[in-house]
Amino acid sequence: MAIENPTRRRFSVAEFLELDKLGMFERDERVELIEGEILVMPAPGPEHNSRAMRFDYFLQDRLRGLALVQVAGTAVVSRDSAPSPDIMVLRYRDDFYAHANPQPGDILALVELSYSTLRNDRRRKLRLYASCGIGEYWIVDLAGHTIERYRQPAGEKYSERIVFRHGEAIAFAAFPDAIFQVDELLGPEE
Repeated sequence: MAIENPTRRRFSVAEFLELDKLGMFERDERVELIEGEILVMPAPGPEHNSRAMRFDYFLQDRLRGLALVQVAGTAVVSRDSAPSPDIMVLRYRDDFYAHANPQPGDILALVELSYSTLRNDRRRKLRLYASCGIGEYWIVDLAGHTIERYRQPAGEKYSERIVFRHGEAIAFAAFPDAIFQVDELLGPEE
């Protein structure tokens, strides 16, 4: 008797969104589709939520009228990937993306707030975002109190990586005059 090896069932974005529409995921469950796999992400804790609010507060203030800022939304970046980055900086649209999730051409920058997901954000998500042509990707290392800024996607990598620390300033490539202090985005060092 032959033993069959199980195969993985990969999903497309259309299937993933249909499953969500049918209520297959809990409302408070953080799920995303990465390279055809449905991943359940850890629930964010108070520190993560506080940092997301802090980023949202300062980004909304400086980018109002220039871009839209979405927290915990879903982006459709390829046929088989619909991640939910912590923060998306999007091209302004009058409909505020009411009829479609943002796609790579809409995304000016993505920000991932990382503590327990740091390894995944530096590897799998970085490769995904670079390969989809996302022009700018920030990884906020909550434990290390740094912001890693990646620019210039080239294949599955970014050509430019700069790490920003407390006492320094950072800006998005699309809005070089909208300058943020790392201290205000990260909050006080603990």
